[in-house]
Amino acid sequence: MPIQLQDTAGLLSSIIVLCFSFCIPVLTMWFRKADFLPKMLGYSFIPLFAYSFIALLVTDYKFSAVLSQTAEPLLLLLFILIFTGSHNKWSTSISTSGIVSIPVILAITALASTAACTLLSLTLTSVSVSVAASVIILYQLKNKRGELNLLFWAILPFMAASLVQYYLTSGIFIFAVPLLKLSSYTLMLLYFYQALYISYLVKVGEAEKKLAAINRSVEYEVKKRMIEIEKVNQNLVNISKTDSMSKVLNKTAIMDSIDNMINAKPGTEFSIIMFDIDNFKTINDTYGHVIGDKCIKMLAATARNNIRDIDLIGRYGGDEFVIVLPGTAAEPAVTIAERFRQRIAASDSPHYTVSIGIASYPADGQDVKSLIEAADEGLYRSKRKGRNAVSHKNFH
Repeated sequence: MPIQLQDTAGLLSSIIVLCFSFCIPVLTMWFRKADFLPKMLGYSFIPLFAYSFIALLVTDYKFSAVLSQTAEPLLLLLFILIFTGSHNKWSTSISTSGIVSIPVILAITALASTAACTLLSLTLTSVSVSVAASVIILYQLKNKRGELNLLFWAILPFMAASLVQYYLTSGIFIFAVPLLKLSSYTLMLLYFYQALYISYLVKVGEAEKKLAAINRSVEYEVKKRMIEIEKVNQNLVNISKTDSMSKVLNKTAIMDSIDNMINAKPGTEFSIIMFDIDNFKTINDTYGHVIGDKCIKMLAATARNNIRDIDLIGRYGGDEFVIVLPGTAAEPAVTIAERFRQRIAASDSPHYTVSIGIASYPADGQDVKSLIEAADEGLYRSKRKGRNAVSHKNFH
C-alpha cells in the first residue's frame, strides 16, 4: 500500500509539473514582446517540461530517475542565472544560451558517466540543490515588490516540497508534495500572467500614446494645410474678383455684388455712383498711356479713401468706375458724390476731373441693368452740362 501511495503521489507531481511547465512557456510565447525578466524566466520552464516528458517515455529506469530528480533543481539554477544577469543584450544571450546548453550538457553527462548518473539520481542530491537554490532565490527576491513578490511566495512551497519529499516518505504526508507543488506552480503561473500581461498593457499604452501623438501631429498638419489651402483659394477668389490695375473689384464682381444686395434684401434702399475721367482720351493722347494709367490708379485710390468700410467700389471698364453705397438714399448719395468730385478736381500731377451719375434702388431701377442704365444716364447728363459735375434725375 505505501508503495502504491508513493507511486500515486509521484504521478500527481509529474502531471502537475508537466501541465504547468507546458502552460507557462506557451503564455510567455504569447506575450513574446514582454520585458527581459519574465520572458527569460518563462522560457526556463522549457527544459523542465522536456526533462519531465522524456522521463515518462524512456525505459532506462536510472536515466529516467536522473531526469526526474534534476528537472526542478535545474529550473531553480536557471532562475539564479537569469536573476544575476544585467538585463542587457549580452545578458539575454548568456541566459538564452544557458537555458539551451545547461540541460543538454547535464543530460549528456548523465548518459556518458555512470558515476554522474548515480549521483544525479539520488534524492539527497536533488533536495540539497533545490534547497540551496531556493535560499539563494529567496534572498534575491526578499525586498522585491509587485509581481516578483508572488514569485517569492511561490519558491517557499517549492522548497518545502523538496524537504517533505526527503524527510516525510510515508503515510498521508506523501500527498503533501503534490499539494505544495500545486500551490507553488499556481503562484508562478499567476506571477507570469500578471508580469507578462501588465508588461503588454504598458507597451500597448505607450503605443497608444505615440499613436495619439502622431494623430495629433497629423491632425495639426492637416488643419494647417487646410488653412493654407483656404488662404490660397481665398487669394485666388480675391484675385479673380480684383481688377489688376486699380486693385478694386472688377466689373463682374461689382455687378454680382449689386445683384446680391437686391436679392438678399428686396426693397432695402441703396445707391450707386458711376463716374469716369473727363477727356480721358485727350490725357492719353497728350501725356501718354503711362500718365493715363496713373490717373486711373489715383482715381481708384482716392475713391477707396473716401468711402466707408461697408461701401464697395469696382472698375466698370476703361476709366469708368462704380461705387455702391448700402443704406444710402439718393440725396445723401449726391452729397457724397459732390464731395468726391471736389477732391478729384483739386488733384494735380496730373490734374483731371470726373463726371458723376447717381441712381438709387428701388426708385431708379428694380434690377442691376436698370440701375446701371439710370446711373449711366446721369453720368452723360453731367457730360452735357460741361463735365466735372454730379447728376441725378431728381436733383441735378
